[in-house]
Amino acid sequence: MFGSIVKVLAVISLLSVAEGIDHCQSNQFHKSQNSTNMQLTKEAVSQEYAVIGAFKSLHCCAKGYRSIEWFKDGKPYPWPNDVSSLILYPEAENQTIYTRSASFADVGNYTCTLRNDTHKSEHHVALNVQGSVPDNPLPTFRPQNQFVPLDEPARLYCEAFVGKVKLPDARSSIAWFQVFENANEQEVDGEQIPITREDDQIIGAYLIIPRIKTHNYGRYLCRVEIGNSAHRLDMFAWIFGQPTVVESDSVLAPLCLALLAAILTVGILVLAKYLLAWCSYRQKRELNQCRALDTEAAPALRASIKG
Repeated sequence: MFGSIVKVLAVISLLSVAEGIDHCQSNQFHKSQNSTNMQLTKEAVSQEYAVIGAFKSLHCCAKGYRSIEWFKDGKPYPWPNDVSSLILYPEAENQTIYTRSASFADVGNYTCTLRNDTHKSEHHVALNVQGSVPDNPLPTFRPQNQFVPLDEPARLYCEAFVGKVKLPDARSSIAWFQVFENANEQEVDGEQIPITREDDQIIGAYLIIPRIKTHNYGRYLCRVEIGNSAHRLDMFAWIFGQPTVVESDSVLAPLCLALLAAILTVGILVLAKYLLAWCSYRQKRELNQCRALDTEAAPALRASIKG
């Protein structure tokens, strides 16, 4: 009986470790699949959490490298247990390090260093070990703002550590929304792909929009909840696009003609106003001159009449 329990526990442990392979092989960037350059193949998490005594893995998903090395606080792998209990997982091409039982000694800053014949690249991730399951979701990957041209695909990702609470009503959820004016949240026009890691202790979600249209531009919200809205994490990102330029002659020609007509109308009105003012001024001036002549000629005219 005891031997059977040990075998079951060993299988569960191996399944947890195998997540390291699946994590780096799934949901890779589309552009990385057709390239042989040294590069990260998916979103690189820079902050990780674990609960004391629980399974934990760190990843450096990449391709095109000749060597990969891990460091903790500047110290190269392998590490003594008082530095870190994490070990390499060779089946994941050394892209994953893991421990079956996280300890406070594992807390620190980890670096994976990738090298090929000409380049070197580093990815950093900080690990924090919690004494218990957190009350609120802790962000491990915040979505990044993106510039996406029209008709091109867009991909957003968010992720959070929620821990594992063995209660029937303590369910965690994650979802994407598009945010409009007045903080109005609506369902997104795209595919949402949920992700879980490490026995559902970490949950994430991809938002995939195959072809960006004008109405897809704007602000997006990734919401993570534990149990209810009182334990919530909101993370935001923008999808930007190039301003739309109208090139159709059928549209530009009427607009140009309308603008020209408006300019001519305003010009004619201004010119007419000044002409009327000038004519009024001339009329008043000539009338004043006539009155002055009449005033000067009146005495002579009266004298000639008397004579």
